[in-house]
Amino acid sequence: MNLTVAENTNIAWLRNLGGAITGLLFIGLLLIYLNTKGSIRLLNVIIITSIIQTSALIYSRIANELSANNLIIIDITIYAAIIVTIYLLFISIIFKKLFI
Repeated sequence: MNLTVAENTNIAWLRNLGGAITGLLFIGLLLIYLNTKGSIRLLNVIIITSIIQTSALIYSRIANELSANNLIIIDITIYAAIIVTIYLLFISIIFKKLFI
């Protein structure tokens, strides 16, 4: 099922990039959850990655670089990425002592 109704070009590199992001963000955050002490550097790397990823997604949407015909799925993804990025920044600032 193709939710975005996008072209099938360059799917391999998108899957590769998705795997890397999933590994970093999901597994990295899981490791932080399991052991918060001393994980501030990993949290900072995850936050920087999330900011870059979200910024790139927003730029691609504004520049109309996406091949999807169902743009509402892309927009939902952008909003979710913005919410997660803001939440991670909030957690790192408010609860910084937990991660040091």
